[in-house]
Formats: sequence, structure tokens, C-alpha cells
Amino acid sequence: MTSGKPFSDREIAFVRAHLHEKYPSVIARALGQYFPDDNGGSRSTKSVAILMQKLREPEKKSQKQV
Repeated sequence: MTSGKPFSDREIAFVRAHLHEKYPSVIARALGQYFPDDNGGSRSTKSVAILMQKLREPEKKSQKQV
């Protein structure tokens, strides 16, 4: 079960910076290592994948308008 803690601004910035170069599992592990104060030392792969999808949505909308 996940902790349910919301992503911190630092975590969101990290995910955004690595959005196109890493898998959700790799990013989830890195978030646990780099931001343990924000997430208790772990993030689930599924929650990271959902966040990545949300961060990609604006890109899809802007591509449709072109």
C-alpha cells in the first residue's frame, strides 16, 4: 500500500526533468534516494507513472492544436 503523500515540488521538478529519459521504476527509486524527507524514503512505480502521464498531457494538447 502506498503512503498517499502528495508529491513535493522538488519531486515533481525531478520527474519533469527526467520525463523522457527514464522508466517510472527508475525514477521512483531515485525519488526515494534523493528526497527521503519528502516521501518517507519510497515512491511507488505506479504513482510515478501516473504523475508522468499527467505531466505529458499538456504536450499532447499542444500537439493537437498545431
